[in-house]
Amino acid sequence: MDRIRACAVRGRSMGVALGAAVLLMALGQAAEARVVNLRWSHPGAANVDGFRLHYGTSPGSYTTSVDIGRPASSGGVFSHDLAVGDTVTVHVVLSAYGGGFTESAFSNAKTFAAPTTTSPTAPTSPTSPLPPPPGGTAAWSQDFQSSSTGTFVSGWLDTGANNSLVESDALFRVLDLNGNRVMATDSALINIHSHYVASGADQWSSYGLQGRMHVTDAGAGIGVTAYSQYPAADIYYRLRRSSPGPFEISPHPDATPINCTPANTGVVPVANVWYRFRFEVLPVAAGNSIRAKVWQEGATEPIGWQTSCVDANAGRPTRGTVGLWSMRSGQKAWDELTVYPLGGASNPPATPPASPPPPPLLLPGE
Repeated sequence: MDRIRACAVRGRSMGVALGAAVLLMALGQAAEARVVNLRWSHPGAANVDGFRLHYGTSPGSYTTSVDIGRPASSGGVFSHDLAVGDTVTVHVVLSAYGGGFTESAFSNAKTFAAPTTTSPTAPTSPTSPLPPPPGGTAAWSQDFQSSSTGTFVSGWLDTGANNSLVESDALFRVLDLNGNRVMATDSALINIHSHYVASGADQWSSYGLQGRMHVTDAGAGIGVTAYSQYPAADIYYRLRRSSPGPFEISPHPDATPINCTPANTGVVPVANVWYRFRFEVLPVAAGNSIRAKVWQEGATEPIGWQTSCVDANAGRPTRGTVGLWSMRSGQKAWDELTVYPLGGASNPPATPPASPPPPPLLLPGE
């Protein structure tokens, strides 16, 4: 990912080091961890672009998914080290994905049991953010917990109604929502934005954006943007729901033709419910691939992408920052925003497999 840098902004903005081979599972455990080794093979490895790790603390319930890319293999065996909290038993499966973003069924399961002697656990946080998938050396995240309520967050630029590029820094602010600080707007104006404009953010490319969104009015419009050219130009990719309807991928300008399959995620937000999302943009042979998934907080993350699009236009954006989009009545809120780099999946085979690849096979031993 080009020049993703940690930028110190108000709201506990932080750079998160993500070793491509080591992942600390964020399951509310103490900082101490043990490193275990996952080994697997795949019968169609030549047609696989990467693997996704799915895990949870109950057998058969894999509440979190992490894209681990395509690790190096030796003798047809892939390997991935992961750090597991000392007090937790983790159940793990893998899936494989191909160049067309098709995804396999789950592999056989493997369990890493907690040691019989454990250290005390640290206090758990009120929310459990998704761990960002590995694949690069740095990422950016912001959860607004350190910002004072009612403030406008440094590093963000608000712009006015009707897709204006003119600054209007009184639209989005930090609010307390049930004891948790979030970025929010109560404005009913149409097509307003806030974008992260700290130095270097306009050069981000081949990345994913994840977080959670919330509306208090079922008719509200809410979304996030990626590869945004704001405030220089009204160009971006957007994951949004416009009322009525489900979350969908919608580029700007509106007339930009892209091919999406299916046309939307099928997820229609309910008022006063948080929704998790993953939204990724990466270059492929045909142009830019844009893909997304949305699910209710507390539910299992969908295995595959709910909607995938390709932008083959000659003038498509090649990089850009992230942002928020809002319209209509009600309060719209965003939290736990994280940008994570995408690695090997940016160069899939020219001819993707026509059907999902077979599942990996987890091997015994650590």
